[in-house]
Amino acid sequence: MANTSYKSKRERFAEATKRVLPDILVMALVVAAPVLFIKFTGSSKDPSKLIPGMSVTKVDAKLTPPNDLSDASLQALRKDPNKLHKIFNFNIDAKWIHDTWPRVEVIPELQYRYFEISLVTGTKDSDLTGVLKYYFDHRGTLQHIHFSGYTGDKAPLERLLQQQYSFLLMQTNNPNIYRWEAPSASDQNSILKIRTAPVLYQGEQHDRYRVDLILHRPEM
Repeated sequence: MANTSYKSKRERFAEATKRVLPDILVMALVVAAPVLFIKFTGSSKDPSKLIPGMSVTKVDAKLTPPNDLSDASLQALRKDPNKLHKIFNFNIDAKWIHDTWPRVEVIPELQYRYFEISLVTGTKDSDLTGVLKYYFDHRGTLQHIHFSGYTGDKAPLERLLQQQYSFLLMQTNNPNIYRWEAPSASDQNSILKIRTAPVLYQGEQHDRYRVDLILHRPEM
């Protein structure tokens, strides 16, 4: 009888273990999976590292010069000492844009059609790198120019906007921010905002300043 009682307890223990073991394994996997996942993928905070092949576009991402070094029109513009004057000019039309840049993205909107360009004007500190947009109305007249990017020397762009569009330097409470505005009778003031990079690494002197320019067509 004692032996029979012993076997019954052992059998009951085995049956209980079979029922509970799957739940224990599932709980262990739930707890351990995130730790293992982060260990093998790098970081839990960067989505681009969690899913293979996924890329995340960042607003402040540096642009790589496009593979257009053989394009004669673009090379001529880059070598032109007056290139900033030609780029930020309201006499521009769609034909000039297509003739100058080998790749232009055309995006229609309700009120405007704009041309988006990856802009790299050269390799000097005073050159610009970023995204350039030209906004045309339904008549094909250029109404707005927007640039967002970087430069190593802000003086040439500031000088151009002062001379060409009467920009004035405004006071700010931050010594690392330079704000310029072109007075307008309407509510649309053209604005140039330049921010000094908080950290500048060796070999990245072209990224010394972050530039954001909204240029509206001057009133006649």
